[in-house]
Amino acid sequence: MPGKKSSTPAIDTATLAEQLVRVLESQRRLGGEAYPVSYPQLRELTGMADKVMKAALTSAPFTGQAVTTVDKPRSIYFTGTNNLIALKGDLGVLLQDDRLLLFALQRSRTKRSHAHTIDILKKKLPVPLQAPFAEALKRRLTNGELPPGVAWILHNSPRLFLLTDLQPTASPPRQADQPASASAPPTAPAAAAPGDFANAFRTAFDQLYRQSGRRNFVNLLDLRNALASYSREAFDSGLHTLRLSGEFDLSAAGGREQLSPEEQQAGIQEGNALLLYASRID
Repeated sequence: MPGKKSSTPAIDTATLAEQLVRVLESQRRLGGEAYPVSYPQLRELTGMADKVMKAALTSAPFTGQAVTTVDKPRSIYFTGTNNLIALKGDLGVLLQDDRLLLFALQRSRTKRSHAHTIDILKKKLPVPLQAPFAEALKRRLTNGELPPGVAWILHNSPRLFLLTDLQPTASPPRQADQPASASAPPTAPAAAAPGDFANAFRTAFDQLYRQSGRRNFVNLLDLRNALASYSREAFDSGLHTLRLSGEFDLSAAGGREQLSPEEQQAGIQEGNALLLYASRID
């Protein structure tokens, strides 16, 4: 006897794909920071659940008209804020977006290797993007057009890295004729060094998720309160660096009408998405 068919309707991926394409076209008309669109932005604009959106993004009706920087839905980077999505006719715009290079650096970075050649970086992108990405990056190197926070060294060929991965030198030795008590206390900087903030953020994050019982999911309002000694500018800058390094990511809040004014103020606006929850990338 044949098994009973499920009553759950199949997802019409073709219809969903067309909806995504229409949103991309709308964002392209807005221009600026609205396009190319990151995964969280597209999710916020469409209201689709992750499972539904992944099915649409990887369907033939969508991939025939658009390109995304990740082609494997199970990748931990698939839903990241640097995963960009654009129409195929706008490949040039996508290649010039700083987030694409940051995304490649983020995916290439390991605990043992922080500087990478163009050939290594391009292999972290889908095959159709690899050759044009490499050519565009070579031109950016020649013209000195790397985004802030990214640099390169020459080791047979250029190797690119994040400035936050530079290791500090040893502290200069104290003069022999200067007593320790004569050293003036250091003046607190307006914005703490990236390494200092990173350690403070990691500690606060670990404490807060243990207290809340919601592992790997911490509200930015709680983090800002725990790190109140840092200005908003220093906090946002330090968190941005941690996201670029691939250690933490942010996800969007739900309906804003359910958020308190304090939570809305604590969030970080990216496009049409209000990012409010931090998570650690394992």
